[in-house]
Amino acid sequence: MKTKTVQEYSNELEYRSTVNRIGWSLVFFVGVLYVSNVISRLLAEGYSDASTNNIKRYILYSAAYMFSFMIPAMFYKIISGSGRSKIIPKINLKIKLPKYAFLYIIIGFTVTRGAAYLNSFILNLAFPAAAAPEESIMLFNEFICNVMYIALVPAICEEFLFRGMILGNLLPYGKTVAIIGSAVLFGLMHQQIYQIFYTTVAGIVFGLIYVNTGSLWCGMLFHFVNNFLSVLEDYIYSAYGEKTCGIFTAILFTLSSILGIISAMVICIIKSRENNNYSEGFFEKKLKKSNNYIEKNISTERAVQYFFAPGNLLFIVISVIIMTLSIFII
Repeated sequence: MKTKTVQEYSNELEYRSTVNRIGWSLVFFVGVLYVSNVISRLLAEGYSDASTNNIKRYILYSAAYMFSFMIPAMFYKIISGSGRSKIIPKINLKIKLPKYAFLYIIIGFTVTRGAAYLNSFILNLAFPAAAAPEESIMLFNEFICNVMYIALVPAICEEFLFRGMILGNLLPYGKTVAIIGSAVLFGLMHQQIYQIFYTTVAGIVFGLIYVNTGSLWCGMLFHFVNNFLSVLEDYIYSAYGEKTCGIFTAILFTLSSILGIISAMVICIIKSRENNNYSEGFFEKKLKKSNNYIEKNISTERAVQYFFAPGNLLFIVISVIIMTLSIFII
């Protein structure tokens, strides 16, 4: 049996502490989210169904959603304390897309579309009642409001919290730990059992884009485009019917698949010319040395075990309870 070194033991303790603080921050997030939702809806009751007031309602909801994501990041900073502040990485907020960013975005979109259709197929088999689309008319002004509330705001807030803060703090312990761990928490955060597969896969894709480009803006752009097209599909279904929406979806998936395969081939050619060593696997390619990150190796067994630190475990339990209850509220 191999004896642990002092450094390995220290890495495990730091990892467990980091995961625990992330978990408590997400528990705090759940509380802030529900409180802000209640307050925003109470404030929105004063608005009528007029177009202008409808926009005000969406702005209010968007502000509450953004607040719910920013506060937990500040909470994490506070509970980390000054003694641990050195391990909180800086987030790359340069408004400049890195090289080959659009290729990664196209590949990511292809994967998330495929995951969405597979999720829909599973949902139709397991929960046919929940899979049935809502018969409602979406006006154009509602479409614009949904673009802001469902596409723009989540793209900024969710990427900042889950890729900037959570993935960024897990990254020193390996790409596999950071990407998979943040993706699982991202899937649970949505608290929708009918979309848990899709949101987790999407979290992996967002994580891969962030790790490979090093840019939070790239992930935000992809996140926005991905959510925007979902909103657009709903609008087309509402305004032009199921047949037209089906044609649009089929064309979109076909084009994205073709472009995704071409983009993947281009990336593979580029990477092969750079003579990168992929012997460690897709996720386990070593991080480039930088002032922001220190490699802190821990075993896979310990990474999984300590992922269920008290704070994280509580967040997982709360999310599972909420998702279970949602089954009975269709």
